[in-house]
Amino acid sequence: MIATSWLLRPTVIIFFTLSFIASNMIIPSQGFCLKNLYRSTEPLPEKYKEIQFEEIVKAGKFIDYIEKSGILYYNEELEEYLNGIARKMTPPLYADAEKVKIYIKMTRDPTVNAVSLANGNIYLNIGILARTKNEAQLAFILGHEISHIINRDMVYFSEDYYSKTIATQFLDLALSPATAFFGLYGISQLGFGLIYGVTVTGYRRDQEERSDIESVALMNQNGYALEGAVELLNIFIEEKEKFSKGSEIYFLSSHPENEKRKRDIEKLIKTSYNSVENATRNEDIFLNKMTNLKVENAMLNVMFDRPQHAIDNLIKVENAHPEDEKVYFCLAEAYRVVAKDPDLLKYELSNKAWREIGINSKEKREQQIKEWKEQAKDYYGKALGVNPLYADPYRGMALIYANDEEDEKALDSFRKYLELQPDAKDRRFVNNWIERLKKKSEEKKEKKEE
Repeated sequence: MIATSWLLRPTVIIFFTLSFIASNMIIPSQGFCLKNLYRSTEPLPEKYKEIQFEEIVKAGKFIDYIEKSGILYYNEELEEYLNGIARKMTPPLYADAEKVKIYIKMTRDPTVNAVSLANGNIYLNIGILARTKNEAQLAFILGHEISHIINRDMVYFSEDYYSKTIATQFLDLALSPATAFFGLYGISQLGFGLIYGVTVTGYRRDQEERSDIESVALMNQNGYALEGAVELLNIFIEEKEKFSKGSEIYFLSSHPENEKRKRDIEKLIKTSYNSVENATRNEDIFLNKMTNLKVENAMLNVMFDRPQHAIDNLIKVENAHPEDEKVYFCLAEAYRVVAKDPDLLKYELSNKAWREIGINSKEKREQQIKEWKEQAKDYYGKALGVNPLYADPYRGMALIYANDEEDEKALDSFRKYLELQPDAKDRRFVNNWIERLKKKSEEKKEKKEE
């Protein structure tokens, strides 16, 4: 199977996959009363109390595990910004009544995922933040996850998890990138079965319906543009069409009614809420807060052989921050990587998107590779134009020159890289390149002399 072979690529199988936001949710057209959101202040049925305690304990272990794994993304200013929005989106009655504190953290994973735990922690992959374009869209994501926490969905979901329905999902587990990272039985041994069950199946349909509806209600209460919810779904749907072989799109493909979900949210907004002029989006503020995260996410995508994801993530950032050398460098790296191996796009893109590139002949392929190389060199040059002492672009250009057998230019660029960054972690690798190129150059001179 093509999808399976993509998942087995070495750079892909280390993805750390968390719970999918883009679940299959069908939303009733009627409005929602916020007083219904406070179910967590009501007594928990006796049979669930032990489960709640167990899930809070497991959540603590889960947090300890991923914090030791090195996968957390640390940015104090951004974390405070996210938690400020989460505090706004948390109903006051819940915030005042509950001991569980909602707190947002980020994970260094470029896939479009998030997970909410029974103890109130919400983990957002930087991939979902990188795709999000404004604060209203972010508010919809957070409201959705906060609704799961407030309504104790992790606790109530336990009945479904231990039923035969979940057992039928083991094939999906075996094919998922998260399983490749943890190991199917490793998840069980770590005691995170219920948490991981949510990542594959989503919560119950009624729970997901309610979380979407409640999130829209909370957005409205806080003055956010409700269209942000629909915009976010459009992003997911477009990604499914373009990147159907990506891991998060592999999960999305099991939820075929996202178009219906979007239409139902549109209907909900139209029939239950009044249009508000100048509703909050905060697009510029959001983009400024997210720039470094988007660069980090792009570099992870390049590392995981997903160059088109990286390019798409950074184009808008480039327009908003034309003097950011890291943005230019990341774009250059993405174009260099795809020029070196165009078939990466074949694995990354949908069949339709791959065909649209139009490199089905040797001549067209060579021409496209040439264009990508020129784009890479152009962006390396832009990065150096902003910061002439930036070492990394010289390394990237050296690799392009070496691949094109422009040995002297490659040597000069590698040497400049080490001159600017004498303590480079890859110094041994670069020195090996320099020695190979020097030997090759000497051999060419000897042949000429003959």
